[in-house]
Amino acid sequence: MVDRKHWSMRLYRTGDEEHIRKLFELVMDKELRQARWNWQYMENPTGTVLIGLAEGTNGELAGQCALSPARMKVGDEVCLGAQSLDAMVHPAYRRQGLYTQLALHTYRIAEGMGIGIIYGFPNKNSHHLLAQRLQ
Repeated sequence: MVDRKHWSMRLYRTGDEEHIRKLFELVMDKELRQARWNWQYMENPTGTVLIGLAEGTNGELAGQCALSPARMKVGDEVCLGAQSLDAMVHPAYRRQGLYTQLALHTYRIAEGMGIGIIYGFPNKNSHHLLAQRLQ
C-alpha cells in the first residue's frame, strides 16, 4: 500500500533551481551543477522557461516536467516546439499518477504559449509512461 502524499502543481519561480537540483540529484543519482542548469534552462535561445513543478504540502518538490522551447521548421513554416527533458518524481510521491497529471498540465500551458510540438528521448524508466499515457 502506497502512503499517498498530497501535492499541488505550479510553474517554476525564480529561486526554485536549488530545489530542482536537489531533486535531480536524488532521482538521477548524479550532480546537476548550477552552471549546467543555467545553460540548459535559463540560457535557452527562445528566452522562454517552461518548467512544471509538483510541490508537496511541506514545500518539498515532488516532481518536475521541464520543457525546453526551440524554434523549428516544419515544411515551410517556422514554429515553436519544445523538448521534454529531466522528467522526475520524488520517490515518496511515485505511483500516484503525479507525473502524468503534471505533464498534461504543463503541456496545456505550452499549447497556450503556441508550442505545437513536444518531443523527447525517454529512458527505459519513462518510455512506458510516455507511450501509454502521454501520446
